Amino acid sequence: MRNPETSPKIRAIIIDDEFRSRASLRLLLGHHFPHVEVVAEAETVGEGVAKAHSLLPELVFLDIVLPDGSAFDFLDIVQLQDLKVIIISAFPEHSIRAFKYAAVHYLLKPIDLRDLKVAMQRVGGPAVPAPQQEGLGRADHLVLPTLEGFKVVPIVEIVVCEAHANYTMLHFRDGSTFTASQNLGHYEALLSGDAFFRVHNKFLIHLIHIKAYHKGRGGSIEMSNGKSVEVSARKREAFLQRLANLAKGL
Repeated sequence: MRNPETSPKIRAIIIDDEFRSRASLRLLLGHHFPHVEVVAEAETVGEGVAKAHSLLPELVFLDIVLPDGSAFDFLDIVQLQDLKVIIISAFPEHSIRAFKYAAVHYLLKPIDLRDLKVAMQRVGGPAVPAPQQEGLGRADHLVLPTLEGFKVVPIVEIVVCEAHANYTMLHFRDGSTFTASQNLGHYEALLSGDAFFRVHNKFLIHLIHIKAYHKGRGGSIEMSNGKSVEVSARKREAFLQRLANLAKGL
């Protein structure tokens, strides 16, 4: 595997008229693919064409539907040699046409980290995680895109991440919540490490916020903010072993 510190950067542009989608993708790339350098963003076909011709990127993340046209309009105009294209869309029905245009991959919104890793493997770059910070996963803050911009939250304040279909509700220490557009698998990958554990299909918990564990078939956990979390029967043994390891300081 190449060393991301010495490997040449892959120059990329993101073309999407939704600010939250651009911000979320840029965040994922920054955390997991430091060898990708986002050199520009664009909201329209025209703006994307201009930036592609002036900056000559090796990779473009391209939304299907844009205010002044479509991804296919962009690809008909911009025919840069060796340009790799990853199509992004909320609609799966355009995938066949996208691959006819030799797209590397087709990502559905909201972008899942696992799907992005597959796409980047096809581009040819390794999935390189950012350096971990002790006890807090990959960073000590999490940046959450909102309609108005960003919400930056300390990871230590996150108590539970709860699955709601394709979305995730984050429960914080002060009792407040935030609904994020990514699914729970995204946050499980982003926060993986000693501090978080997925105790159920619906719940990813921050172990430092456990207040009490109550026995049962799988059992239930009382968290520091008062929320009760169910432990699935198949996760019970691994969860209790993780607690035992923490108690031993492992």
